[in-house]
Amino acid sequence: MSAEQYRVGSPGGRVAKKRPLEVDVMLRRIEEILSGYTGAWQIRRRGDSDWSGARDRETSLARLADLTVRGDVGGAWQLRPVGTPGAVFVVRKVEVAPPVASPSAGTDPLKEIHLAYFERFPDHESWGIFNCRPIAGSSSWSQHAWGNAEDFSDGGVAAAEAQRWFNENTSRLPIAEVIGRGRIWTKASQGFRALSPSANQHHDHWHVSADPLGDGSPPCAP
Repeated sequence: MSAEQYRVGSPGGRVAKKRPLEVDVMLRRIEEILSGYTGAWQIRRRGDSDWSGARDRETSLARLADLTVRGDVGGAWQLRPVGTPGAVFVVRKVEVAPPVASPSAGTDPLKEIHLAYFERFPDHESWGIFNCRPIAGSSSWSQHAWGNAEDFSDGGVAAAEAQRWFNENTSRLPIAEVIGRGRIWTKASQGFRALSPSANQHHDHWHVSADPLGDGSPPCAP
């Protein structure tokens, strides 16, 4: 069976490829981080612009535990000490070695990609499928909002061997778009090319959208 676990590290770089942590071990690791700094802490979901108000260490740990355990697979939360705002840590909820079974949150073409990917890379992680949101920094809807995209990671890394596998299978599988390692492949243009420097470079995971792409407004839109 699949297991929801956690990775703890510093954003902006690669999270060490260590065994993912069960919730109690993750919380002990966060408690160690909190104990390394004096004063209050702030928390936010990764990607949000605003931080929470300042909380003491005990309250911060309890709040983070609630957010991460209740949160969706693929979600990440940042925390930082108020006195040292540059020291930012991250917790990401992952699904380790999902079973070879169709994910209920995905479209049929995405299920086909999911099954093939984890047959080839059974030790990799799914960082989530459905997420009703626009693309970061854009007003356009993400394919995640249709359940038509999935994020794949090898312990916080967009694996090079996965890029080779995508190259070999884009004609066999219903893949419309692949983004990772600072590069993008689309069905329309073929071949990997460099992403715009201003775009999310996706060094820690592969974002894969299925064909056909969702268009217009997704069913989840308000």
